[in-house]
Amino acid sequence: MREIKFRAWNTNQNKMVTHEQMQRSNVFALQEGLQADEFIILPLLDYWKLMMFTGLKDKNGVEIYEGDIVKAFHNEYEQTDIAEVKYKGCAFSLGRYWKDGIHDWYSMEQYDSFELEVIGNIHQNSELLDK
Repeated sequence: MREIKFRAWNTNQNKMVTHEQMQRSNVFALQEGLQADEFIILPLLDYWKLMMFTGLKDKNGVEIYEGDIVKAFHNEYEQTDIAEVKYKGCAFSLGRYWKDGIHDWYSMEQYDSFELEVIGNIHQNSELLDK
């Protein structure tokens, strides 16, 4: 079973908050009616942007979250792309961007076809998607 975790981007402070920091914060609350071991973290203020953990780690053991920018080497095609991790259509996907603004999506269910490396995230390193 996949571990359910989140991190959050604070748009007021331009700062990333880890899952562990969120658990210690009074900015988040447990959903009413759930037991302590099955909590859901809910933001109480609208300047928090939640990002869910994919359940995967990159080639260096770094956890991959929604909103991460990864260098994705496709083993079958021997091609490297810079891609954004998104939650799209009830699944995590890699979005590959082209210079003309068009993009393709690859399901992360096929993650074993890729060698992934987290190189940034959309909030702090969006310029990486321009390459």
